[in-house]
Amino acid sequence: MRSVKAALGEGFPIVSIPAPVWDRFDALRRKHPPVPICPGIELSVVGTIIDTRTIDLEPYAPYRKIPGHFSPLPPKMGRDNPARVHIDGVVYCAVFNPYDARKNWFDMICGFGLALRDMPDATLVLKLTHDDRSTAMHAILEDLYKIPPFQCRVIMIHGYLSDGDYEKMVAASSYTVNTSRGEGQCLPLMEFMSAGRPGISPTHTAMADYITTDNAFVLESSLEAFHWPQDPRQAYRSRRHRLNFVTVLDAYRESYRVAKEEPERYARMSRQANLDLQRHCSRDVAEARLREFLEIDDANAPREPAVQNRSVA
Repeated sequence: MRSVKAALGEGFPIVSIPAPVWDRFDALRRKHPPVPICPGIELSVVGTIIDTRTIDLEPYAPYRKIPGHFSPLPPKMGRDNPARVHIDGVVYCAVFNPYDARKNWFDMICGFGLALRDMPDATLVLKLTHDDRSTAMHAILEDLYKIPPFQCRVIMIHGYLSDGDYEKMVAASSYTVNTSRGEGQCLPLMEFMSAGRPGISPTHTAMADYITTDNAFVLESSLEAFHWPQDPRQAYRSRRHRLNFVTVLDAYRESYRVAKEEPERYARMSRQANLDLQRHCSRDVAEARLREFLEIDDANAPREPAVQNRSVA
């Protein structure tokens, strides 16, 4: 929004109205208050679950690749016999399309595997949203193989989660993670933070509107030359945000330490995430901004909520 205003001028008629997801996930927060360490939940998935505790990564080693052939993946499970997985400990969760090049999931999984390699109770849950599992899951498994041996756990979920199981996944999460090079909104990050789950995220593009050091472990980034995604020439006429990988490692380590040793700080960050997202993407905020933009003068119209004291001190 800030960059658009700067480019088009203050007089250009434009308003930024994020998707109003806060109300639904605030209700989930009230039903399942955030806790830094998940005591344990079970998810049922119509699709495929890959768990580094139970899968051998050796068949996915790069030197074993045969052009045009893939090592077999675990089977897709149906509605009559869904795949099940138990999740507990300090849980990090990310929901993303693995074929979206902005998402930069390599930094996410590599940083997790290196930073928390000796922590068996640390779990990274990757909920993949694309309908094609084959190429993406093989690519992620190949990158997991490249990480030095680790005791932490990575779970990939590809397939359908019912509303109840999606809410259970959010409820089980200690943190939500984003390592992208650019975002338009990042709905999953907004949803999890509305539910009071602190983030690990950069503050560029859309995240600049709601990520702070009070509600997230902030990742540093800098601009680098790149091409527009739709440009078949791949001419370097644009830029994207490149993460400082050291800050990814630091964020995982510090967030894990906070979850284990500073529950009071975790609780403050959780409350702040919920309050900041209320200001950003609640229904009241969306309606007030739309009425103002359309110049609807209604004395009974809802206004942007007066959020309580935002200090986390």
